[in-house]
Amino acid sequence: MSIPSLPPSPFGPPQPLPITEAEAFRLSLLRPDARARAEAVMRRMMQRGHECPYVGSTRRTQREQEDAVRRGTSSASQTLSWHLLDRAVDFRKRLPGNKPDPTTNDFRFFLDLWECAEDEGMRCLGFERDQAGKPVKLYINNGKLWDPGHCEWRQPYVSLVQATAAEAPYLIA
Repeated sequence: MSIPSLPPSPFGPPQPLPITEAEAFRLSLLRPDARARAEAVMRRMMQRGHECPYVGSTRRTQREQEDAVRRGTSSASQTLSWHLLDRAVDFRKRLPGNKPDPTTNDFRFFLDLWECAEDEGMRCLGFERDQAGKPVKLYINNGKLWDPGHCEWRQPYVSLVQATAAEAPYLIA
């Protein structure tokens, strides 16, 4: 199954992103197709007038996933994660000094992030559309958590289980 590639930019090669070495390293841990989409989301956010989003968690180990469950930032029933497959990134708003905003208070930032992620074919957990097509906050973990910075690249798979079976079957065994 082929994975869709990004079309060439009419503006020439992209300029380097204004991120720290640590963020660049975290991006480098993503699969190339997921990284390309994440970087495109970051560029779209800057085009909308935001600072370049801060790159938080990307690749997770099984232990880090278990810690996320203990912290309540992943569902207690979720043993698999797109992070385990190098297909997810947790973005945050960038504060002065290249620090991540620990809050999710900037509604406009996260709504724009969701829209930019959708434009790039990624799934962002910030919002979903109601029956009228209007964006509404998407709460996960039994309605206890809003995780608007989480973006995942699912292509060409329909589900996390399908992706894990194809890419990391040892996680299911």
